[in-house]
Amino acid sequence: MKRTGKSSRQTSSSGKGGRAPAVMMNPMAEQVGPEFHDETGMRDALAGPDEELLTAAELDRLCESRAVMAVAAFDGTRMFPTWQVRDGAVLPGLGEVLVAMTGQPAWSVALWVSTPHDDLDGRSPRQLLEAGDDTAGLVELAAETARRWS
Repeated sequence: MKRTGKSSRQTSSSGKGGRAPAVMMNPMAEQVGPEFHDETGMRDALAGPDEELLTAAELDRLCESRAVMAVAAFDGTRMFPTWQVRDGAVLPGLGEVLVAMTGQPAWSVALWVSTPHDDLDGRSPRQLLEAGDDTAGLVELAAETARRWS
């Protein structure tokens, strides 16, 4: 996956001490993103509005436990779709879906989460998560998909 190399710093009066997350634009990943946080941006987004940045180790732990979605750019840099974080927290149910797909390639999982499915009445898993719908069936579908891919 080729990264455009563009990174923009957003300014916001509601930022933490004037700090705002860097957001990387990646047209090659329009379906998954279309916007991605870099690691510092993700640490900031997960901190919430009045908290300090998460540490790099805390972000690593979230990635290893599959609590957040990370994909690698061509140069190996981790990128995090911005849609997965709301008000300092990961979308409820996303971690369970990611765990159900353990062992599958990150980009494949990211595309699956962002693609409409007939089994979901034409909605994507991401849309179900964003709507706050029950995730039990979604986690089962993710596990079934992972089994088919293996």
